Parts: sequence; structure tokens; C-alpha cells
Amino acid sequence: MTADSEVAAQDDVLVFPTKAGGTERLTCGGKTQNQLKAMCRDYGLPISGNKSVLKSRLQQFSEKFCNDPASCHLTPANRRKHKGPRDDTKKTKVKMSATRRAAIIDTERVTERSKDTRTAEEKKNLILWADRTVARLPFKPRKPKNTAVDTAVSTGSQVHRSADQHLHFRMQTIENQLAAISAVALGNHQPSSFNWDSATSVQVLPVDYMAYDYADNSLNLSEGPYMVGNLALDIPNTFTWLDGCQSPAGSYDPSATLADILPVDVPVSMTSVPAMATVPVPVPALASSIPNSQLQDTDKSGKAGKATTRTIILGDSTTITISTDEARKVALPATSFAEDIERLNQMWDDTSPHWRNNSVMRIGDHPIALIYWPQIFKKTGLWSAHKSNWTEWKFVVERYRQGTPEEFWATFKSEDGVKMPYTAICAKLRKDRKNTNEELAARAREEYGDDFEAKFSYRNSKTKARMVKFNASSIAKEYKRLQGID
Repeated sequence: MTADSEVAAQDDVLVFPTKAGGTERLTCGGKTQNQLKAMCRDYGLPISGNKSVLKSRLQQFSEKFCNDPASCHLTPANRRKHKGPRDDTKKTKVKMSATRRAAIIDTERVTERSKDTRTAEEKKNLILWADRTVARLPFKPRKPKNTAVDTAVSTGSQVHRSADQHLHFRMQTIENQLAAISAVALGNHQPSSFNWDSATSVQVLPVDYMAYDYADNSLNLSEGPYMVGNLALDIPNTFTWLDGCQSPAGSYDPSATLADILPVDVPVSMTSVPAMATVPVPVPALASSIPNSQLQDTDKSGKAGKATTRTIILGDSTTITISTDEARKVALPATSFAEDIERLNQMWDDTSPHWRNNSVMRIGDHPIALIYWPQIFKKTGLWSAHKSNWTEWKFVVERYRQGTPEEFWATFKSEDGVKMPYTAICAKLRKDRKNTNEELAARAREEYGDDFEAKFSYRNSKTKARMVKFNASSIAKEYKRLQGID
């Protein structure tokens, strides 16, 4: 036992290390709990527990120091990992743009000096490499377009060039042959009208209707044979007509039959065919011959095109017709009726006694009631911006007109008798509509019973399957329609 341990065993005197590397003798007797905690804190010991626990902890530490002084030192512990001396600059956080670039390009960005640091030898070798490359791969100018082929297959600005020039040339040849057959069959008649020849039972189209538009794919000339009236035509590649609609045998003889005029390759069937059989004509060519008053705009799918104008009949029977572009340009100021619901009631429609011939929207000299907004703004791209406010206005006016203004405000007021703000009114109306729809939906299920799924269902446009309605508002709307409730 060392001398320090012998001293430590006397009268609660304990030996502790000092920060300077020496020793000190302290006693734990007569100290308060806070003083004992301070001693434990100085030696890096836990400070939890009562006085006896703290004394026991200090005694154990003192005995450990006496037996192995090297294990008990008071040097502060490293709070951070030691990095040592820095040879380079401190690295900063990489910018997000650089991180995204590295993720996309998957390579480190190499920043080069803007100054040319190449040696004279490197520059000379680069020039020699460029000379060898030019000699090995000389520049070859683009060949001029073959205007002869383009002219052969072109019939004006309406004809579109194709990659397969041979196909276009063949289609043009077949078109000329059909036009020549039509001209021969018509004889001396005017080419601007249809003709029915009872001798051959053939109805054909004049040459004016045979203009073929290559942009239209509805006529596939590669599929045959074709029917011209009751004639089955299978036109060979070598079949051509001479200028002036003459037959290959010579001049055209009006007294000759069609069978004598046509080549041997074209079979003639004399069976009876309805008189409406005609030459297959592309749709654009046929539509161009109909008067404009009988035409209807169509889109690429063949459906009727969207109307470019919209007509509104006002309350005084005034008719206003505007185009879609004009509807997009209608001046409409920022509108809010949150502070004046009576003004909203006066501008809503022009067929009620509330109308004051005034509105936030005007077309020309005519004030336009708010009720006409869907007819004006739908299908213009602007309706979505007004739909929400307009719907709220509709329900507010509908409730406002169910009684007098006094009755309305008696319903929509707070507990202290103050009028509700506009937002609170709209929220209460939405809640009332929701309750009403749920009541009508429950009544519909109860009244229709087993027939509910048949009455309240719809066909899914994608899957074509029958789907039962589950939304309360949709069920209530259908129930009102079936019951005749407004």
C-alpha cells in the first residue's frame, strides 16, 4: 500500500489528481450535497444520486487514482475529431446546380483556363492533323434538287411532294386515264353536268370533278379493280390516252359504243346496276363543288367543326352575335359583390323586375346580364376563370329571391345580430345544399329500391360498363329530373 492510500484511509481524507499533474488531499465529511456534486463535476464523475452515493463515487475514484494514476487524468476530452494541420483550402459545399449537372452528365466538370497554354509544338501538330483530315475527307457540296422529277409529279401548289416519286407518277397517270374515260363517255355533252347513257348503263363524273388531292388518303389507287358505273376497270400500267381525249386507235367516233372505244384489257359488264354508281371521287374534290351555303366545316376526324360565333338573345329580344375571338376580347373589370348583394341581384338577369339596365359587362351599347356569361365565355378558354365565382353568385341570388331582403338577412346573421360576411354566406349555402342532396339521395334509394341501380346509373365512356351513381349531388339531380322538381 502506498503512502497516498494510507493517508486516504484516515478520517475520510481522499487523494485526488490535479489539473497540473500533482495530487491533493480532500475530505468528504461535512460537505453538502451540492458541494459533493461540484467535486464530482471537477473530476468528470456523474452527479446523480444522494450524498452517500456521491461519497461512494468519490472514494472509488480516489482508490482508482491511488492504484493507477495514469488512468485518472483531468485533461479535457476531445469534443471534435482532430483533423490535424490543413495543407489545402477548406472545401465549401457544392452548389445544387453543380450537383444536378453531375447527376445528369455523370462526369466531373473540368474547368480549363481561358488562356491558351499549349506549346508551339502542340499547335503545329494540330494544324498538321487538320490538313490530313481535310485531304482525307474533302468537302462535298450538296447536289441540286432534281427539278425534272418534281415537275413531273407536281400539279400546282396543292400537290405535296413525296419520298416515293414513282408512286406519285403512277397515281397521276391513273388519274389522267380516268379523266379521259369520263370525257369519252360524255361525248359532246357539257362537262359541267352529270349524264346517264342508257345504251351502256354507265354514269360517270365530268372531268371537272376528277381533281385528285394527294394530301387526301381516302382513295387508294393501288387497290383495284374500280367500278365506273357498271364497268369493272383494271387499268394496266401501259394504258394511256392521247391528247384531246382520243382513243389509241385514232379519232373518237360518237357513234361507236364504249366497248369499241375501250382497250381489250378493260372488261365491260352489261348487267343492270343502280344509276347512282359513280367513279370513286376523293372527298375534298366533291366537297369543293358543293355551294358554300350547303357546306359544313369539318375537322380532321370528319366531325362537325366548332361554331366560331355565338348568339345571345337578351331580355328585350335584342340579338347579339359575336365571334369567339371577340368574346375573348370583351372588357371585364375585376368584379366583387361581397359588399353589395342587392347589386348582384339587380345585375343577375334582364327578365326579372330586379333588372336596372346596368351590368359590369357591356357588348357595344348593350349591358349584358350575368346569367349570359356561360354562353359568352364557354369554349373560349376563359370560362374556367369565371366559373367558380359565377356559380356562387347563382346560388346567392337564388336564395336571396326566395323571400324579402329582410328575411334573407334575418337568416344570415351572426349571434350578435351582425350580417354575415359574403364568404360565410357562401359556406352556409354550400352546407345547406350538401344536406339537401344527401336527403334527396336517401329518399331516392328508399323510393326506387331494387330499381335504383337501373334508374341512377350511367355508362362509362372508356370501359363502356354501366356504373351506379354514388355522388349525392348527382343522385339528387337525377331524382329531381325524374320527379319533375325544379
